[in-house]
Amino acid sequence: MIACASAPAQDLPIDRREHAPVVQRYRAFFACLDWSVIPERDPRRPWPGSPPHPRAAYVKALLSKLCEQKV
Repeated sequence: MIACASAPAQDLPIDRREHAPVVQRYRAFFACLDWSVIPERDPRRPWPGSPPHPRAAYVKALLSKLCEQKV
């Protein structure tokens, strides 16, 4: 196991998490992007099951993965 130099973001209280440098960096990065071009599910079409997560969340996860150079 690799020791972590600081506490993971999910272990921090909400108010401290908001001021974490990584959180601020990604919020600034994502604020520069136009999220209106990401199509969402058509609400007029009946779909089975519960509503899925927003597609923008998956795009943000992919961009974060690329920025962090994860495989």
